[in-house]
Amino acid sequence: MGLSAENSITTNTTVNKQQTKTMLPPASVAAPAPIPFVSIYVALFTAGLLAQCYNLVKSHRKGRNPSNARLDTCRFSRMAGRRGKHYTQVRFQGRKYYEHVIAAMKYCHRAPRPGEEASHRCGDARCIKPRHLCFETGAVNKTRACCHMYLGVHPSYVCPHFPLCLVD
Repeated sequence: MGLSAENSITTNTTVNKQQTKTMLPPASVAAPAPIPFVSIYVALFTAGLLAQCYNLVKSHRKGRNPSNARLDTCRFSRMAGRRGKHYTQVRFQGRKYYEHVIAAMKYCHRAPRPGEEASHRCGDARCIKPRHLCFETGAVNKTRACCHMYLGVHPSYVCPHFPLCLVD
């Protein structure tokens, strides 16, 4: 008869055609449920801490906008890479937040609802300019890629989104 314990699971096994018995840990030992993604932003918004967190995001911006810069020019975080494969984050009161979601909250004056994403109207994942961001469902967010491929190239293509996509 063999007895082994791994990860608080006890297994009793006997040789020669006898039963195998497995006992799981009691339910009171279960791991705590993870906090849903949207709720951390809702907590930030309802606690009135958005302005403080957005000031951190602003401190990460690259350079200054020259006075003759176009209003639709993207603003990038100093933390962003060249290709924009990863979203930049800011640490505020012991938690990490995506900078573009904080900027979208600032512009839209609300937190994202369940199922919503912060969408880049400009098409550049590195951009943290509030006017270039809005909240929409993931499906609508993904269709914005078509606008950035076809607007300006095909004269008959019209952007179906609201707010409209920003294309150079």
